[in-house]
Amino acid sequence: MPLRGLRHIEKKGFTLVEVLVVAVLFGLLGITLVMSFSTGMNLWKRAAGLTYAHRQAIVGLERLSLDLRRALDYPPVGFFGTEDQCHFANVMGDGVRNISYRYVETERWLLRSSRNLSAEESEDGEEDEGRVVIGKIENFTLAYFGLNQETGKFEFMAAWNSSLQGMPRAVRVSFDAQGGQEFDKIIPIPAGL
Repeated sequence: MPLRGLRHIEKKGFTLVEVLVVAVLFGLLGITLVMSFSTGMNLWKRAAGLTYAHRQAIVGLERLSLDLRRALDYPPVGFFGTEDQCHFANVMGDGVRNISYRYVETERWLLRSSRNLSAEESEDGEEDEGRVVIGKIENFTLAYFGLNQETGKFEFMAAWNSSLQGMPRAVRVSFDAQGGQEFDKIIPIPAGL
């Protein structure tokens, strides 16, 4: 039974509590969207920066791989290597070249130099000063797979001398590129098989 004299008031809006709940929900949604967008942009910037260093490392490693696969058992040059450098003969075009790779730890780059052995005292016969093949790398090491004369087993060794051991069967290249990307590749040498 309704009370007489009191008017019935109809609700025509939202209460303060309802408005506050909706405001808090929209605020949380907005913060989530801004944080997701910000994180995505940071990851994109970081990935774009690493992509260039990663690509440079892959291209340089493939250049080294190509040169090693073309290595030639050519006694006047031989195949000599340590943990941070290697020298070998290579067939390139219509001539034989002496190829050298060396890691410069102070500059953190791998240099490649070559000298045309087929040229007769020409400018092409001079060794170039070296080109950076891979830059901004650390912990660069080379290891050479072949028969260890001391143990009589095939294994990776820190140094190689072709006048004593012939051609290595493979070379392992390991390094850390900019951004912490680790590279480790074993490159077979057909002339050593």
